[in-house]
Amino acid sequence: MTLRDCLLGVLVVGAVYTDLRLRRIPNRLLLPFLLLGVFVNTWVAGWSGLLDSLAGSGLGLLLLLLPYLAGGIGGGDVKFLATVGALTGPVFIWRAFLAGAIAGGVLSLVQLAFQGRLLQVLKRVGFWLWQVVTPGMEPATLENLESDRKWGKLPYAVPLSIGVLVSRLWL
Repeated sequence: MTLRDCLLGVLVVGAVYTDLRLRRIPNRLLLPFLLLGVFVNTWVAGWSGLLDSLAGSGLGLLLLLLPYLAGGIGGGDVKFLATVGALTGPVFIWRAFLAGAIAGGVLSLVQLAFQGRLLQVLKRVGFWLWQVVTPGMEPATLENLESDRKWGKLPYAVPLSIGVLVSRLWL
């Protein structure tokens, strides 16, 4: 186990804990790991390590920027993935993102099922998709989106961390 693996493990545990407990991932947790990631990669691999770290951080930021701007996830989740990218590089962060997105979808379905809302949401999405693909009809808006917010959002550090774990085991 390398120093980067240890740092990554501590970061993931800290992010999941704070996201579950506080529903946020504080900057005071993320910033030291971001800086350590850049420093360790530069120390180990020189300029190529620095570039790899910056590319991983930038890719992590870009991958979650649109969901953040759309209001689907919080800023801490974006910064968390960028920090993981600084530690691991762009190839790792791409795999972690994909695995985390799949885990997020599965966990969202499980959350909806436990709330007794899975069938309702699937019907609404199916109806919306039907209207989109049916010629001559305008797509309907998903009504009651504001009332859905009362049910709470999935703390996205959990599926992202699952993605990090899957990606780490994948290598």
